Amino acid sequence: MLTATNGAPYLGCGLGVALLAFTSWRDDTHPLSPQLRLLVQLISASLACLPLLFSINVNPLWGAAVVLGIMWLINLYNFMDGTDALAGAQGLIFTLGVLMLFPEYGSAEALLLIVTSSAITAFLIFNWPPAKIFMGDVGSTVLGLIFGFITLQIAETFNQLAACLILLAGFITDASWTLAARFLNRQRVWEAHRLHYYQKMARKFASHKAPLATYLLLGALVQWPLALGALHATSWYWTLYLLAAITIHALLCWQYRAGLTDPKDCLASPETFTSN
Repeated sequence: MLTATNGAPYLGCGLGVALLAFTSWRDDTHPLSPQLRLLVQLISASLACLPLLFSINVNPLWGAAVVLGIMWLINLYNFMDGTDALAGAQGLIFTLGVLMLFPEYGSAEALLLIVTSSAITAFLIFNWPPAKIFMGDVGSTVLGLIFGFITLQIAETFNQLAACLILLAGFITDASWTLAARFLNRQRVWEAHRLHYYQKMARKFASHKAPLATYLLLGALVQWPLALGALHATSWYWTLYLLAAITIHALLCWQYRAGLTDPKDCLASPETFTSN
């Protein structure tokens, strides 16, 4: 495992979480500029990953790529928190998947996974449709940072990295596809919208439970087995498992025209299933 010999990575992650949570809380109550939010995300991601990367002498270019990757995970998790219990369900797919499938991890990683999954489970009791409380930017951005940190801590091989990405494939694929589609169609990608496939699915079935059930079923019946396959794949065959997980969610993006505006999207009320 890419584990430092001291507690610096966990101290850095804790500081990053605290900074990101405070800023996200301020943004929830008094909207902040996108530039300030991105700066805070850059600092938080750097605090979470650079102590570990420096301790193992990672090339600075790879270090920069990791920081940008974690920043994207922070943002996409925020984008995808738009219907009841979905972000929590994705969180359990990841944390429980790592706890069950990975061959080994340190006691610190196990504790972080158990605490995070327990907190998510408790939250879901009140966030289950119809939700009584909501995650907000504080919860969604922090989960994105924590999952990026956990991935960095336990992914020693490409197989293990692929397994982590497979467990997060739903959010990664929908958010990336939707952003790309909106950019290519010259939409204002920084503005709130209702164009993710999970949002369109929720509108089609007039229920938050439709995307929630889809994610839970795909996570347990498809992504967990694919992640297990990637962990034990020989040579570069882990790419096939990762591609399969991405393709399944990409097909749903294609089916629901994620990122593209339809007439019925224009008629939907602005407060319904909106992503930041």
